[in-house]
Amino acid sequence: THQIFMNGIPKVETVQLTTRHIAHWQPTEDEYVLDVSVVVHDYDGSLDIDSVFFQIPAWDFNRVLARGLDSESYSGVYFNDVFGNYAFPEIQGELMQFQCKDKSGLLGPIFQSQVSRLIISTPQTLSPAGLTTVDSLPVFRWSHFDAGFMVEYKVDIFRLDESAFPLHMLSSPVLADTTLRWELDTPLANARYYWTLSVYDRYENMSVSREASFIVESS
Repeated sequence: THQIFMNGIPKVETVQLTTRHIAHWQPTEDEYVLDVSVVVHDYDGSLDIDSVFFQIPAWDFNRVLARGLDSESYSGVYFNDVFGNYAFPEIQGELMQFQCKDKSGLLGPIFQSQVSRLIISTPQTLSPAGLTTVDSLPVFRWSHFDAGFMVEYKVDIFRLDESAFPLHMLSSPVLADTTLRWELDTPLANARYYWTLSVYDRYENMSVSREASFIVESS
């Protein structure tokens, strides 16, 4: 008898596309990010996967995704400046294609997907802000984010020191869209800080406010 080896076709099984819109005071240009996460499968084993390709055909954009710690997962992070003359806010609705290639050079079927949403508006913080001085347990307040769809909030607090590199101190739990304030229960040390407010939709797309600075001074 003779054994015949049948090469399994590599296949993209799932694709997750999420967008981030991050506002800054400096630089003044907002930052946009596309996060790509792909799970693949090959009947010959995950080590038979050679490459996973990511394309936006209309934009002539082609990239090879990076292999993750899990040998069947691949990912990529793409900032707005990699898309050349194409404006990132136009990415919603653009057809995206994903395809695997195995070690023998066999290409699997094309998997097509699209970004579900890009949140163009940014949330607005209220207080503390403008380097105001507060005690060690400040209350963070913000305006209602009128997105037209369900969102959730999250507060992130960063400490500023002589190194000029912000140190992430802590985050709030995920807060319902009816919540407009959050109070710390862990005291902050005397220092200079800033905080940001993020909004998330049900698909994990997000938009982040500009930094709101404050100083903690308590006896």
